[in-house]
Amino acid sequence: MVLIMELHRVYQIENAHFMFISIAYILVSALFQLAFNPNDVFKTEGLFSFIGTFPNGEPMGIPMMVTTFSDGAFVLYEYDNQSLKKFDKNGNHIKNLTNRGRGPGEFLDIDHIFIDRKDRLLVTDHVQFKITVINPDQEKSDHFIFKNRPRIRSFHQTIDGQYIIGFRNYSGTDIKSDPEMFHKIDENLELHKLGFISPKGLHRLVPGAVSEVVMRGTSGRLTDNSVLTVNDDLLVVPALYNGKMLLYNKVSDYEEYEIIEVSGDYGVPYEEFQEPRHITQQMFEEEGVSMVNNPVGRTFFLHFNRSLGLFNLNTGHIVHFAQIKEGKKAVLVAEILDEQGKEVLYAQKLETLGNLRIKDCITEYNKYSRINLEFHHLDHQNRLFVSLFGENDMPELHVIQLNVEL
Repeated sequence: MVLIMELHRVYQIENAHFMFISIAYILVSALFQLAFNPNDVFKTEGLFSFIGTFPNGEPMGIPMMVTTFSDGAFVLYEYDNQSLKKFDKNGNHIKNLTNRGRGPGEFLDIDHIFIDRKDRLLVTDHVQFKITVINPDQEKSDHFIFKNRPRIRSFHQTIDGQYIIGFRNYSGTDIKSDPEMFHKIDENLELHKLGFISPKGLHRLVPGAVSEVVMRGTSGRLTDNSVLTVNDDLLVVPALYNGKMLLYNKVSDYEEYEIIEVSGDYGVPYEEFQEPRHITQQMFEEEGVSMVNNPVGRTFFLHFNRSLGLFNLNTGHIVHFAQIKEGKKAVLVAEILDEQGKEVLYAQKLETLGNLRIKDCITEYNKYSRINLEFHHLDHQNRLFVSLFGENDMPELHVIQLNVEL
């Protein structure tokens, strides 16, 4: 209505040339607002949540990972009790999938879960050096393909049905300096390619690209939320995010890459802490000091910018969630990339995510603040699974519908 009234006013101007310019300006301005209005581009809606307990009354453990089947049913991995629970698409509990032990199909310490295109659930157990495949008919098969204790950081499937996994070998509590980080495995769960992409090389290109980040005594991982296959190319976002991403080309056998950058300046992603010898648990919890193990050593730092989640939308586009520092304040940013992962098309600050208010999910420290959300998974229906520790450290899992219109 405002646009129509403005056009009518311009129409009454006697100068035809000025009238033409004015109409053109108003139309372009209206189209610009339509194309870049955040409310029209990125909307979210809360679907359902688990807060402290499941619908059947069972207490909820620590939500570590989520993966979904083609019909919308999903599997939740709870870290503290090493449990895999299957739910239907509406969040109703169906069954428990885990048995603890060293026998066939049993688990001691689950590291990663992934559902492939055949609706097979793949579960990695880093203590037993194995991947267990659970078929839709619930038949289980163990595959012992690792020679050392692996810590799986990423699990993806290529167009031809092979898998790309990212893992780093551990010896006790120490990370071994592996020459390559990603590996190809065929559909029969046999190693197809020994390895590619050096973690040290990644870190030299973009500091923080490969990091084992310890924050407030808990470990953050290089998981699906920082690595994505894009038409079988490999897109990697630094854990310590500085507005740069790395896209490795499949045609070059992942030896060639290009750096993808956002148009804005996100500033320095972190600040090194100058007195690491005096670090205490209290400083982790109250000051926000963090620790990182990476290919160049161990560093204590104050953490500003973080990559939170990198996912494929069912439109073919890619969405990346990041924590960005503005002054002392942490803000949640959603970046939309094109289908090839080569250009950031749009970036929007989010004040809400479904029923969650971002400001209620933030911990304030002396120099910065931190968004306490874990972004687990985005399914083919654009349902986002996020978790947090709410009131009295009660675990919560929220399922949120994303609606993106570019």
